[in-house]
Amino acid sequence: MMNTRTRALVFFAVILGSLLISLEFLDQLMGYLSGSDLSSLTFMIPLMSAALILRKREYIFADINTCLMGGGAIILTGALLCAWLSFGNSGMNSSDMLSAKMLAIVLIWIGAFILLFGWASGRKALFPLLMLIFMIPIPEAWLAIVVQALQKGSARGVAILFKLTGTPYHQEGLAFMIPRTTIEIAPQCSSIRSSLALLIACLLAGHLLLKTVSRKFLLVLISIPMAMVKNAIRIVTLSLLAIHVDMGYLAGGDLHRRGGIVFFILTLLLMLPVLWVLRKTEKAATDCTD
Repeated sequence: MMNTRTRALVFFAVILGSLLISLEFLDQLMGYLSGSDLSSLTFMIPLMSAALILRKREYIFADINTCLMGGGAIILTGALLCAWLSFGNSGMNSSDMLSAKMLAIVLIWIGAFILLFGWASGRKALFPLLMLIFMIPIPEAWLAIVVQALQKGSARGVAILFKLTGTPYHQEGLAFMIPRTTIEIAPQCSSIRSSLALLIACLLAGHLLLKTVSRKFLLVLISIPMAMVKNAIRIVTLSLLAIHVDMGYLAGGDLHRRGGIVFFILTLLLMLPVLWVLRKTEKAATDCTD
């Protein structure tokens, strides 16, 4: 009978082994991520997942047992998917192939966890295990839909903020003609990385600070329009600085290229009152039932 430490070592061996036999895939993934805005998030996710499991390790690993059927079935599903992608004719393009292969690896990891630690531990660690899904590159078709939605939502926010600031403008689709220049909310201006980071941050905050599923869901739901508001604030701020101070703010200045973290922090601050209200109402509801 393996103890917890031995099971953990075997689990990490499975992770390492799955990576070692997928070196060609990892090389392709690294090449893909090097040109993607989501690369830093991909590498942070397993660290977040591990930290969440370690934080609750006494609770998660309180009742350890081996689950050969359940864990083995999930591992087999991942392995068969990986084999089909490697040797079959899936008809996928290269980026979607990467997404599918990463899904296969994530399934193998989740299956190995359940096999080695049991359904009870897997159920208790469900959130950090499902967080691994964010390691999977978004398929191209889905990514295009998300980016387009962010562009359109940001455009609506930009129009509102231009009106509120008294800035004259003429809008044609995603393009805005303003004094001295014209701006367009292109796909690379959709802030997909910071929007996804905000979604993950709200998922973590809901998991750690809220108890009811409805309020966790509401917090994540609010983060979606808030991501568009954040992007609109960034675009309008840069536009106003360009109009009234220096056109360099729109031509690749530091605030344009590296200012995303500033507006991301601003959005987190805007989300704090939302989280406070949700926690307050949750506590009030709990007090009423006691």
